[in-house]
Amino acid sequence: MDLTLLVKWLESGQYEASVFEMPSYRVKAESRESAIESLKTIILDQIKDVEAVKVNLPIPSSAHNPWKNLFGIFQDDVYFKEVVEIIQAEREALGDEDIDPGYYMTQDS
Repeated sequence: MDLTLLVKWLESGQYEASVFEMPSYRVKAESRESAIESLKTIILDQIKDVEAVKVNLPIPSSAHNPWKNLFGIFQDDVYFKEVVEIIQAEREALGDEDIDPGYYMTQDS
């Protein structure tokens, strides 16, 4: 199984590793290598009794998309870009300290 691991250095000096294809798989560790190995161990433990089955579900092109009527509703809103920039700035200002530790998977879970 090929997975893409995202590894990030944190200001705390730790490393965060997550799986791009499965964002709920996330760990923190003291070193980059340790973060990668911990994540690999967790993933292998979670899938040891799992069978992967690929299916192709044909979805008719006429399927109703409930979000379709909302597409582009802000395209002419002069304030939308400003609101998005404010939200992004607030998220960046929070930093890593305000993330709930329960967000990270541990080998105990």
